[in-house]
Amino acid sequence: MIRDAKMGARSSLDGRWKLGVGATFIYIVCVLAFAYLTLGIVFLCMIPFIGSAFESVWNVVVYVCYGLGIFVISSSLVFGFLHICMKLARGERTSIYDIFRYLHTAKQIWTTGKAVGLVSLYTCLWSLLLIVPGMIKAFSYSMTYFILLEKPHYTIRQAMEESNALMKRQKRKLFLLILSFTGWILLCILTCGIACLWIIPYICVTISKFYLKLSQTEQISV
Repeated sequence: MIRDAKMGARSSLDGRWKLGVGATFIYIVCVLAFAYLTLGIVFLCMIPFIGSAFESVWNVVVYVCYGLGIFVISSSLVFGFLHICMKLARGERTSIYDIFRYLHTAKQIWTTGKAVGLVSLYTCLWSLLLIVPGMIKAFSYSMTYFILLEKPHYTIRQAMEESNALMKRQKRKLFLLILSFTGWILLCILTCGIACLWIIPYICVTISKFYLKLSQTEQISV
């Protein structure tokens, strides 16, 4: 399955690397731009309370809101990026603008942020026991986002449960699949992150192929 997924990903990206690289670039730029632009707003909000008795409390409130804002927006962009990767994996038409498709309504932003938040929370709670249980649960919930892309009517809990069911006896395969990209990840580090523009879509489309093989589904919801 690992070899087939990687070969399938390269085949899907053949002639469409421009879209994959462009989507990766836009995602990174948008997250960084949002982070730096809102950081200016954060400093402006802190100015009136400098030297006051409420300065420390207000600083905590502002930074928490700042962190939550970045987390929620980046979560929506992640879903948009994965949508593009799924379309590429299927050989279907998509556009670089699809990276913003989950930023259209407050409900979409809330749902994507909640999904990423719950998966991260459950994984962290299992990690409190030991690193190994946390890693196992991370692989168990790894298909949650793909399931939500295909079945938007699902609740997040339903998607997590289905991911857990799909990944039974498959976690080792996914671990080995990710491990097979070690050389590419090292190349990303050696090129100061430049190679990530090609490596990230390659990895994501490969994992999309892995999911499609597990689920045996035929089309992504639009």
